[in-house]
Amino acid sequence: MAAGNTGCHTGKGKQCIRERICKRKEEIKMDRNFIITNEAVAKFNAYVAENKDSGKALTKLFEEFAKTQGVDISAEEAFEQLKNLPVHEIAPEMLEQVAGGNDPSCCWYGCVTSDTLFTLADGTEKRVDELQDDDRLMIWDFDRGCLSEAGITFFHRVKEEAPVLRVSFSDGTAVGVVMEHAFFDLTDRRFVAIHSAGQALELLGHRFAKLSGGKLTEVTLTGIVEDGTTDSYYSPVTEAHFNCFANGLLNISGFMAGLYNVFDLEKNELKYDAAKKATEIKAVGEIPYEVFASVASRELYERNNAGWFSVSIAKGLTTVPELVRLFAFCRPFFVSGKSCAAA
Repeated sequence: MAAGNTGCHTGKGKQCIRERICKRKEEIKMDRNFIITNEAVAKFNAYVAENKDSGKALTKLFEEFAKTQGVDISAEEAFEQLKNLPVHEIAPEMLEQVAGGNDPSCCWYGCVTSDTLFTLADGTEKRVDELQDDDRLMIWDFDRGCLSEAGITFFHRVKEEAPVLRVSFSDGTAVGVVMEHAFFDLTDRRFVAIHSAGQALELLGHRFAKLSGGKLTEVTLTGIVEDGTTDSYYSPVTEAHFNCFANGLLNISGFMAGLYNVFDLEKNELKYDAAKKATEIKAVGEIPYEVFASVASRELYERNNAGWFSVSIAKGLTTVPELVRLFAFCRPFFVSGKSCAAA
């Protein structure tokens, strides 16, 4: 299943990987202009449950299903739509095919270099290459708008050569980024993924959130430059919140693309608009655990509040196959054996 992806590898094939991702996203764009009724959703999911081994029949149903929503598509187009269908449970074997297994060359990356210091729950710092799976990290709780703590849900560690971007800030802080990593931009009030030295022109002078003296403060971005290579890189992701502090900077792994900047913040606070968030989740409905059953345990689904991922899908930030691929790829890096789906 992954054999066709062996032409590109992490690190040395950075540009190749990025081109593959961009090309893939262009290839599988879906038409989101039709409204899916609850009755149609129920009918579709019931059919999927009864016909998990019938790809042709499933495609045919989706073709008919789309027509009921005012979209006239062919069987081939239906299959392309099916691969990106939001919210619904799709036949696991089809998801596995779309997900592409856990081959790293078809997945997102977002890591930092080994010398990066991560803030623990007690306020002390530890090098990322010395972090233990049971360490608890300081995080920013966007639901409550305050500092808090969380365990690590998965931890990606790679021993391989890769190019580094050095991201610098006004107080002398610098972070080595591999492939792509997101930091919280106070100017734009969202996480911004940094992946290219060329972004310096648009981000110079932007204010970024930094932890200092136990409080959230701000620093200004002063530069993004290519800075040689590293022989290892790391990316811890905290459960439910996903974010943490790297060299004091509020950050989130590029792995989580599509799962941050999903909900609106209150006007003058770094806190979700609770009423609007609840309304959006209620309107879309939570994505069921069964979608991820083949690649993740129910415990992992619940620990990360994965039900609301449906909102991200509905907003076009990610797709079901992309999420399944994320879970499938990250499975070897889950920090608790209890959190892994049975092999």
